[in-house]
Amino acid sequence: MKDRGITREFIQRCKDAMGGPQSMREDMGVDLTYFLAVTSGWIREFGWVSRTRAHEHNLQSEDKISATADEVWRLVSPFQSGDEAERNQRMLDSLKLTEKDTEAAEAAIEWASTMNARSDYDFSIQVIAKNGNTTYRQAGYAGSILTSHRRKLERDAEYARQAKAEGIEGAGSQHQGSVKERIEREVRVTTRIRREDYDIVKLLDRDDNVYTTFTCVSMPESKWFHARMTVKRHDEYKGVKQTIVNRVAVQKELEEVAA
Repeated sequence: MKDRGITREFIQRCKDAMGGPQSMREDMGVDLTYFLAVTSGWIREFGWVSRTRAHEHNLQSEDKISATADEVWRLVSPFQSGDEAERNQRMLDSLKLTEKDTEAAEAAIEWASTMNARSDYDFSIQVIAKNGNTTYRQAGYAGSILTSHRRKLERDAEYARQAKAEGIEGAGSQHQGSVKERIEREVRVTTRIRREDYDIVKLLDRDDNVYTTFTCVSMPESKWFHARMTVKRHDEYKGVKQTIVNRVAVQKELEEVAA
């Protein structure tokens, strides 16, 4: 049972359920990292088919297909007979899962749980990612966390390539410091967006690293300056890594910024 990623909480829920075997099957939870690692292996071998695509295809064709989420759920489902479990284990073995599958699953979960959710879909996968498990009903959304994250990485890589090709400042930016660390850098202001109560300020250091802060503090607009700042979090926008900072203190103004 442990290998299937089943938590004691869900086992107890299963025991207490009053909806019968089918309800119990649908409500039993499976560890999300395990589910997505298997999904990664399945996609590598057979590609991705969403539940929506499978449904639309099956309405129009006698050649039925199954959604990836349903195929993976069959492999990891807590409810398996002896013969069924043996067949599914052989399939799992044939996928030859590696540490990279687990790493991809963990990265996708981290992204989904910390993203700035802007749509119903974003909120749905974020809830699943934060819970750390998936049920059969949620499996379609759960599996899509992996594919959505991969599409984001592809978009970000393309943005970064374009930025570098166009010579955009900060194209080679890397995250700086660790969260809550007080760091010192020589920086200059590249962008200031004024709001009613604060400004959004983008800074660039000597090594082309980008910092963003939300502040009311006045900073030199046309000079390099030595600043102390606290790392709040690491972020990424259109493929460019940026370090979100606060408590920016101007220590010393330096030379003028070249025109």
